[in-house]
Amino acid sequence: MAFSQGGQTLSGQTNAGRIPIPAVPFLTFTPDARSAALGEAGVALTPIDANGLFWNPAAMVFAKDDAGVAMSYTPWLRALGLDDMYLGYLAGYKKLGKNQVIGLSVNYFDLGRIEFTTNTGASAGDFYSKEFAVSGSYSRRLFTNFSLGLNLRYINSNLVGNQVINNVAVKPGTTVAGDIGAFYYGNIERKTSFNFGAMIQNLGGQVSYGGTSRHFIPTNFKLGTALTTRLGEYHKLTFTLDLNKLMVPTPPKYVNGAIVGGKNPANLTTLGGIFGSFADAPDGFSEELKELTQSAGVEYWYNDVFAVRAGYFN
Repeated sequence: MAFSQGGQTLSGQTNAGRIPIPAVPFLTFTPDARSAALGEAGVALTPIDANGLFWNPAAMVFAKDDAGVAMSYTPWLRALGLDDMYLGYLAGYKKLGKNQVIGLSVNYFDLGRIEFTTNTGASAGDFYSKEFAVSGSYSRRLFTNFSLGLNLRYINSNLVGNQVINNVAVKPGTTVAGDIGAFYYGNIERKTSFNFGAMIQNLGGQVSYGGTSRHFIPTNFKLGTALTTRLGEYHKLTFTLDLNKLMVPTPPKYVNGAIVGGKNPANLTTLGGIFGSFADAPDGFSEELKELTQSAGVEYWYNDVFAVRAGYFN
């Protein structure tokens, strides 16, 4: 069940809502406290540290500092009583003059301990599931207020190690992917300015855990804006809004085990599944709209030293 994607089941339950379920979903988990507080918005924010590499590498050209390092640790699912899962993120960047930036980041997700059992329920040992992605970044200013950026990453998902399950040799899933971002930086000399950002995130190959099945990764299209207004010499207020579309095939509609609407993801090519995801929902446009997420946030800064943030995610 752990590897089921686009089918009938998720953890043994029917995927009645036909929710797109990609592999390696940790690639979309918010790694930093700033954007987490802003409802997971960030593609159009002016970066304040190296975490900007995750949200939009193109924006790093407009970072205030010439270099920076950021590290974060997020306990995962603690409210459910789990104490061995966490998300870790480490990122750093360096400006090469005024118009170019290079960066490196590592995203690590520890899924905790899994206890293997035999068909009779006897213990067959433990395994610690883990996933990670290593990304290299490059961004360049093309015009005074406009830049483009790129992340290239290697992804490794080791869920159960090297096991034989139902006569299929299971292995860690690996692939490569990239992000392409664009950023427009507002005129900060004005009292009120707008930023605009866009990015296609995790554009890459499918993941295989063994056998013939392959699974789409969470390719995501981000589009956002941020309005910043100065309320005085020491006060600054930013409103930000992101729209996201997960570019993963919508699971088809089944009746008695037969597909009666939509397409079988197993028969789609990687690019066909990604770009066809804008119009593949069995119930049409209304169902496509349900696959959009919205993030909105507000951020107040005092003298660029102290910040208060609030956000909403839908």
